[in-house]
Amino acid sequence: MKKPDISIIIPCYNDGTFIEDAVRIIFEYTGKLQLEVIIINDGSTDKRTIDIIADLQNKYPLIIINQENKKMSAARNAGIRAASAPLFIPLDADDILNVEFIDKAFELISKDVKTGVVYGNCEYFGEKSGIELKHFNEYSQLYLNGINITTLVRKAVWEQCGGFDEKMIEGYEDWEFWVHAMKQNWKFEKVDIAAFKYRIKKQSTNVDAINKHQQLLSYIQTKHLDFFNKNYINLNRELHEVKNNRKKLIHYLIRNLLGKAN
Repeated sequence: MKKPDISIIIPCYNDGTFIEDAVRIIFEYTGKLQLEVIIINDGSTDKRTIDIIADLQNKYPLIIINQENKKMSAARNAGIRAASAPLFIPLDADDILNVEFIDKAFELISKDVKTGVVYGNCEYFGEKSGIELKHFNEYSQLYLNGINITTLVRKAVWEQCGGFDEKMIEGYEDWEFWVHAMKQNWKFEKVDIAAFKYRIKKQSTNVDAINKHQQLLSYIQTKHLDFFNKNYINLNRELHEVKNNRKKLIHYLIRNLLGKAN
């Protein structure tokens, strides 16, 4: 069997209600790339979820990793560690990957070895619907997480960053990972389509993380204090340079305050 081009990493904790749809859509992909699907059963206690995961293993050629509950970062790390492909896509068990994103993101990341992450827009469904346009920017990313976790990532980025921070069990582990990748000088590029469908539920890890925003952001800033200081200095210098230059000022406003780089 040909070595996979992309590994799709799906942590699951008691999300059996949704994971079957997530997996089914992936196996409807008809492109030329070889995909590897890895589900990490992160200590699920719900019998229905356990049964569904076992049934999926019988239906599809995928890899199942069973472990005790270690939370999202550790589950993703376990899956990526076991992945055979040089690229991976993290996908939450209750979300739906847009299979059109796969080929477009692969084409873009293949153009430049310095590109470590390719992202897209986000389509909401569930308790909320609509498209959210995503924009990565090296300055605004320091105070606002501009992209979601479902992206195409080089495994080399994950290796250089030491994986997802397993101390971050309350959320924002993806934000910390992006900051760490920036620190390692990896480039971020965008495919201007929805990368995935994001399920909005009344209660989720993201909702919990927002409630602890300042605490989690302070952890990220402290961990990468040298990087934050360097970029704040660069941002202040750039602001000073554009004050008396109208053209530069307009460019600055678009690039930084609106958070648009690509």
